[in-house]
Amino acid sequence: MSNRFRQVPIAVGILFFLVAAGCSSGPNKITPPGVQFVTPASSPSIDQGQSVNLTVSVADSSAVTWSLQTGFGTPVGSLSNQTGTSATYTAPASVSKQTQVTILATAGTNSASLAVFVEPAPQVTGTSSATVLSCPASGSVVLSSAAGTKVVGQASSPGDLEVLESGGIAPFTWAVASGSLPAGLTLQLGSDTSKPSIVGTPITPGCSSFALQVTDAAGVTGTSQTFNLVVIPAAIKTNSPSLHYALIDSSNNGVPYQPAQLLASGGTLPYTWSLAPGVAGQSNFPPGLSMTSGGLITGVPSAGALTQNGGFGTYFPNLLVSDSQFPYPATALPSISIPVLAANYSCDTGLESDLKAQGSYAFQLRGFDANGPVTITGNFTVDGAGAITGGNEDINRTTGAQTGLSITPSSTYTLGRGKRGCVTLVNSAGTTTLFRIAVGGCSSGRDTNGADCQTPQAGGSFYFTSGHMVEFDDSTGSGTRVSGIVRLQDSATFQDSGISGMYAFGLSGWDVANGRFAMAGSATAGSGTWSSVAADTNDAGTLGSTLTGGSGTFTVGAGGRGTGTISAGTLSLNVVLYPVSSHEVMIATVGPASVTNPILSGEAISTGEPFSFQSLQNTHIFHIDGLSALGPDPSVGILAFDGLGGLTGTEFENQSGTLSATALSGAYSMDSGTGRFAFFAGQNQNVGLHPMVGYVIPAPGNLTSAACITPGACVTGFLLSTDSTAQAGVLEFQTPPVGPPPPFTATAIEGDYVFGTDEPMDKDTVTFSGHASANPGGLSISANQDTSQGNTNYCMQANCLLLTPDDQAILGYAVNSNGTGTFGGQTASVTNGSDTFYIDESPLNLHPVVVVVQE
Repeated sequence: MSNRFRQVPIAVGILFFLVAAGCSSGPNKITPPGVQFVTPASSPSIDQGQSVNLTVSVADSSAVTWSLQTGFGTPVGSLSNQTGTSATYTAPASVSKQTQVTILATAGTNSASLAVFVEPAPQVTGTSSATVLSCPASGSVVLSSAAGTKVVGQASSPGDLEVLESGGIAPFTWAVASGSLPAGLTLQLGSDTSKPSIVGTPITPGCSSFALQVTDAAGVTGTSQTFNLVVIPAAIKTNSPSLHYALIDSSNNGVPYQPAQLLASGGTLPYTWSLAPGVAGQSNFPPGLSMTSGGLITGVPSAGALTQNGGFGTYFPNLLVSDSQFPYPATALPSISIPVLAANYSCDTGLESDLKAQGSYAFQLRGFDANGPVTITGNFTVDGAGAITGGNEDINRTTGAQTGLSITPSSTYTLGRGKRGCVTLVNSAGTTTLFRIAVGGCSSGRDTNGADCQTPQAGGSFYFTSGHMVEFDDSTGSGTRVSGIVRLQDSATFQDSGISGMYAFGLSGWDVANGRFAMAGSATAGSGTWSSVAADTNDAGTLGSTLTGGSGTFTVGAGGRGTGTISAGTLSLNVVLYPVSSHEVMIATVGPASVTNPILSGEAISTGEPFSFQSLQNTHIFHIDGLSALGPDPSVGILAFDGLGGLTGTEFENQSGTLSATALSGAYSMDSGTGRFAFFAGQNQNVGLHPMVGYVIPAPGNLTSAACITPGACVTGFLLSTDSTAQAGVLEFQTPPVGPPPPFTATAIEGDYVFGTDEPMDKDTVTFSGHASANPGGLSISANQDTSQGNTNYCMQANCLLLTPDDQAILGYAVNSNGTGTFGGQTASVTNGSDTFYIDESPLNLHPVVVVVQE
């Protein structure tokens, strides 16, 4: 190598000392040595085969004799052109490593020596990171971890890819001898010129072949072998769905797996999915499940073929997806896991006392049977030990209504693991209906991490006050599939005076021809009458706007059920009322469906005038559902009101598989008497695909997210659209009316939640209710749900299971600073920390619905 690590032999130093001592003529006089090298004055380095001319001076003009020494073995190289004061040394034609040769000039008893370092010719020995021997064929899948691979857009720093050299004399110069480096990369020299780096940012995919040339200080060159560097496109992005567990039933048969579609974005279509090659350990799907090249996971778990963990356990398929770029595709290596468990079809028990003994729970369910829309509204009273002692039920179908049914004492309920259970209602018409229920809303409030209910300070026990409920008896696809909410009723409201003051209301459902119908408004209740009814209606695009002067009556019985009428415009609604509290009332129409009495249900929430721009300010989350020409059309989003008439926001929409995310901006108006507001878009502004109006419920100034645990406390308005989709939904408080919104983090969603589907828009919408536990440290959600689905949604095998009890999944989630994010894979969500709304954006789900998640 170079002369950086030379050492002069000890013998030569001693010789210099002896010569100097022998020539001294006195204590104060130093006599020059008898022989001294003049040129070169110091030890030189030369390359193999090169020569160096030598001259010496002799004190007494004597002639010198020349000789070679190596210190080890025989002398290397040769001396020529020898005279009494000069000679030429020529190094051997080839040396394998740096070699030191000592040249000795002797005149009588005096001599001098000079060390000469002979270097091998410079040569490029390789690189610090591997390069490929040859370029992969065009179209080959090359992973970023492969040898000799760089990625477009990823910078290489000095030292990432050093070129290694041996031999020669420093300093060195470098050049590309043939070929070319990948575009964007260059050779860069550091302080050690023997180790240049290939640095820069690759620009273009492809494979580059090149040879490098090094030249040392003596002008000797060396050329490398051909190197090859592969540059691949930047990785594509992937989006995994919420993967459910694979289940084996009690008969040791596999339960058909809910199909899941893996998604990729970026790069060039189409994408190809496969198992990643060369991955050690478990890298396949559970036996019976497989994945198509299009990324669709389907199958039926095979109990007989399971081997891991005694038949059950978690499988970790290592996946590879590549796009169609040329010459090399972009890739990604997503990680997924699919646990295999024994299915739990039983109704869990043991926590029945966590529902309030002798408490009356109202429920409101919406959905479809084989003939069309269905609403089921009612209540049931529990004894705290598994028995239902009474209640009421009102059922409205396209084929007819059943009004004023009583719930018989032969009805039962269970509650157990995961705060989920079963409800069996037997009504006075002799109909038995099975439901699954998931509950939350602690009467005593949550503990610090939101996982459990606090122990009441005054003693006693807590109980759950709210939940979600789904009918769970349609095993053929031709039965009834409905879902909705459950609320503990305050018995103090079981009288006419329990409903008093001004209320905003929102009702939605279907007209007599099964067209989508939405209604929102406000009214004042007192002494069993409705007055000052104001409303907007949308009957599949036919509007009734700013209707005023409506009225009605109502009466509430001791069993927590009321009846009444409400008129608005041409509508004359026959309704049932189930008061939850003086603040919240469930409402549903009953009796034969007609042009003036459509099938509707919803809620009324107490509000108050006077109304102004300040009645809407700061940020709110919202969800709406409607029916477009393509099918179900739900949205979730955030709206920020400035309290002066301006609004901004974000909306996420899934129009039966057509996704959009829209930035909103515009203005809003406010009616001071009725609380009606409307959105308007100015020039270069956008308020979304669906123009909206609504009726406001001003949030109190001291409202915090903790208040949202009380049912209805978060609602700040009812919404409906003025287009043909007849969207209907709610606004909910997100941040305090005064002060800036806080930056949300993952800890906004922490602890235990109950969730369920909101209003379905067609008979093929999947309905479910369940329980979730969120861990912000791992950004994961463990969910258990009871799912009822139709024949055409998600069912991709002949033996598709329409009822899936205890359907389990581990979901990832994310929360952005403004409260938007995801709640599971392939979703869009918004949150206020207590409530979360999300919509599924999987391409397999052409019947999306809003899902409501609540503490």
